[in-house]
Amino acid sequence: MRHLRSAKRFVTGLVPVAIVLAALLLGGCKNADPTPEARTTTSESEHGSHLAPPQMMVSQVRQSGPGPKVGDRWRASVALNVCGQFLNPPAGDTVRGVTPNADGTVDIAPTNAGEAGHFSTLGAYIESVGAKLSTGSLGLPASITPAELTVRDATVPIAGATFTDGAQCAGVKGKVAVWVYSREAVKTGNGLVVVVEDPQEVPFFEDGSAFVITFTPESSLPTLPPSAAINSGSTSGN
Repeated sequence: MRHLRSAKRFVTGLVPVAIVLAALLLGGCKNADPTPEARTTTSESEHGSHLAPPQMMVSQVRQSGPGPKVGDRWRASVALNVCGQFLNPPAGDTVRGVTPNADGTVDIAPTNAGEAGHFSTLGAYIESVGAKLSTGSLGLPASITPAELTVRDATVPIAGATFTDGAQCAGVKGKVAVWVYSREAVKTGNGLVVVVEDPQEVPFFEDGSAFVITFTPESSLPTLPPSAAINSGSTSGN
């Protein structure tokens, strides 16, 4: 009888040990699962999104931020891209509180209510550099450089040229659009959107944002402006 009680205690003592060992084995099997969960990379901040970004109306972009107040000093990045190639940042004077810089950034400093909020738009930049922008049309100033591009061994005149929806980039139909990067999208690629209707009305809604005014094939994936890629770690602040 004494031997029976001793055996019972021995078996009882083994039960917790067995439970612990089973838990460890199950955990090890779970961690060794050769099929990891799918993940989305965030390297898009430099090279553009791996997926086609959504299209938005200007009214929807306005909901992303209030725009600058009188007395604010913001900085954004704006670039011109034709057939997948960035043009040199054009020079320009201050127009409605918007001043282009030689490095591709833009200073935004409204001085009155008519320049502030959602009245601060890409249209001011376009006017400053002598370009023209509307739904389906992008006109470049004669002073833009380079004066021509080489695309797929074909020469594409740039200086003084006007590009419209359906025109071609070396045999491929292109479309006029604005790629809009919020401050978050500049850093991570998340939140990038495209505007094709009334692109000149796209507002400077947030400090540290970025914009590419483009005529490219519709299949092109957006790419961050060079100045934003360089300066994405900092913004000017209010």
